[in-house]
Amino acid sequence: MNSGVSKLSSGAKTLDSGLGQLDSGSKQLKDGTATIYSSLVELAQGTTTLSSGSAELFSGIGQLKDGGSQLSDGVKKLESGAKTLKDGMAKYKDEGIGKLLDIYNNDLKGLIDRLDALKTAAEDSTTFSGAADGVESSVKYIYETAAIEKADE
Repeated sequence: MNSGVSKLSSGAKTLDSGLGQLDSGSKQLKDGTATIYSSLVELAQGTTTLSSGSAELFSGIGQLKDGGSQLSDGVKKLESGAKTLKDGMAKYKDEGIGKLLDIYNNDLKGLIDRLDALKTAAEDSTTFSGAADGVESSVKYIYETAAIEKADE
């Protein structure tokens, strides 16, 4: 009987040790299950966020497509406007600035040169017919030109 009690005591110790391991393993299993559960909750939330983001991305792709069409239309209008501007600037050069430059080169430049020469001559002249000694005199010249008329349009 002694031998049986000794085996029973030894078996009880082994059982106690095994129950301690079972308790420890149960706690680990509980903690692991809680971790798995919270991870599954995060996964569900992430899946919902991903689904929502995918819908936004799809919508954004549609907007991008529409924006690309608008950009293309705008570039065509810009090209047309640039051509119109170029043609208008060429017309302005030919009919506006060109005519003014012709008037300056053909009419005004010569007149300005003659007036400068006349002014220089007037500054150098103090008398037209001579002056007595000690008398200060001056001369004024009047220059008559043809009338300036408005050019026909």
